[in-house]
Amino acid sequence: MNMRVFQAGLVRHIVDGAKIDSARSLDLLRAIEDTVDTNEVLERTFSALALHCASAVESICSIDHAERKPIDADDAISAGIESAIKRLGDLLALLAKKHEAAIGDRQLRAEDGVASSYERAIASIRNACCELDELKWAVMENDAEVSPLAGGPYDDVEQLFAALRG
Repeated sequence: MNMRVFQAGLVRHIVDGAKIDSARSLDLLRAIEDTVDTNEVLERTFSALALHCASAVESICSIDHAERKPIDADDAISAGIESAIKRLGDLLALLAKKHEAAIGDRQLRAEDGVASSYERAIASIRNACCELDELKWAVMENDAEVSPLAGGPYDDVEQLFAALRG
């Protein structure tokens, strides 16, 4: 008898759960899927960018000192990286707002994966920003080492100023 009551309760629970799931609109379910898919693309894209930046940093740092040449003589690379980091900061701010909205949305459930997909995308972009900054510094350090002023260290300020005047 207890087994039948348990089974009937289980069936009722399953049916009630199905009713709740079917009550969610198809538009909402599509929006959830699209959001999670988009965030996965962002995560993969910026994870790849971070890996490529780390590889570039390793390559720059492994160049033999005697073979080093300027990489960014006109500072265009550094400026481009700074611009990219700023734009990624804007993207991070937007995604943080969307993440907070997803957390507060009563129509979303944890198992939908929306909030966690934002978390992964945000983490990936933050990592990419760090790696871009590392790349900028590697380029700047390389160029500083091969600059005409790399003949230092200088014993006094006058020697440094003489070197700066050329």
